[in-house]
Amino acid sequence: MITIKKIDVFKELMKTKAYKGVDSFTYPIAETCWSEYIANFISSQSALDTQYPKVMAKALVEKIKISKNDIETSLLAYKINRKREDLLQYSILQIESLLKSASYLIGYLNGLNITLADLDLEANYELEVSYFKDIWEVLKDELASIHQVYPDGFINLNIYKNLSFYIETFYSQMGGIVIDEDEKGKLKIHIM
Repeated sequence: MITIKKIDVFKELMKTKAYKGVDSFTYPIAETCWSEYIANFISSQSALDTQYPKVMAKALVEKIKISKNDIETSLLAYKINRKREDLLQYSILQIESLLKSASYLIGYLNGLNITLADLDLEANYELEVSYFKDIWEVLKDELASIHQVYPDGFINLNIYKNLSFYIETFYSQMGGIVIDEDEKGKLKIHIM
């Protein structure tokens, strides 16, 4: 199973517990997305007079283009040879990397109080016409919603409930990765 590492500086602010079932997969990713977002929101002023956010936007767009084919190819190979768990793990990590990179960039954009279109029209267009558009919009909305109640609203893990749901949905859309649990609440991952 994949282990998710939190940004250490925010360790004390993270709401942790023993996750079960689907939550053991999606909540740590939601926490990581939040950590990426808030770290860059807070540090965004250090990027004010740099090209770094623009470089990150272009890198995200490139990752979006490359990842879809890589993920589909790996999952197809996994369907042919189910013993190759590494192919499934690779696809899962690619999707997680996309989500983290997007959250990272959204943190900068919100911290600088600009849109992606303000930063880079070409990157904005590429994202708008990509398969990633819907999850991008969800990430922007959900991370901003979480930020509105930060830190006082972090009384329990329900803060990540909506984001967790959308992450689960995105995995399903990206090659049919279905995150499920058995009768005992143990995590199961299926490929449709």
